[in-house]
Amino acid sequence: MFAIIGLQSKPETTFDAALFAYNACDNGKPLLAIALTFGETVREPLKRAMDYSRRHDPEVYARDYRGKTILEAVFAGFRGEKPGAVVKSFSLSNADALDEKVTPIPDEAGNNTALSGAKAAANLFLTKHRGVVTDYPELIRKLIGSEVEDQPTEVDLPISIVEIGPAGFVWLDRGKCR
Repeated sequence: MFAIIGLQSKPETTFDAALFAYNACDNGKPLLAIALTFGETVREPLKRAMDYSRRHDPEVYARDYRGKTILEAVFAGFRGEKPGAVVKSFSLSNADALDEKVTPIPDEAGNNTALSGAKAAANLFLTKHRGVVTDYPELIRKLIGSEVEDQPTEVDLPISIVEIGPAGFVWLDRGKCR
């Protein structure tokens, strides 16, 4: 299972992040291998999409991409009863260089939470309220709510929340998802 955050597609360049993620998925591969395969296959098309945007719409390029995380793919699954995820991120530096990062969850330190997309307000909330909220669906709502409040033009309601378990998934909040 995967989720794409950021640049979903750029039809002018035939870029489609979900297609690359779907093609990287292989039930027999570990999540890290899937994320690395995604990174290898999406890198050049993503560079072409960014180059197209820089040349054809420099205002949007500067506003939406330069200095920001432009694409994240979260690959999640189970090994037996144990959940795991790997986040593959692509950021564009202020000097227009493409930077990449792979984050396994849980990480080497045992951290089992990853935030994707807009996350500055959520990180601040976690810093101020560490250990206060233990009900995970409520914590997710509070984290997203902090981003909606902090960046109402970038993050907006409705939201969808799904809990993924070994037997499948359960909708906690459907938002616009069917």
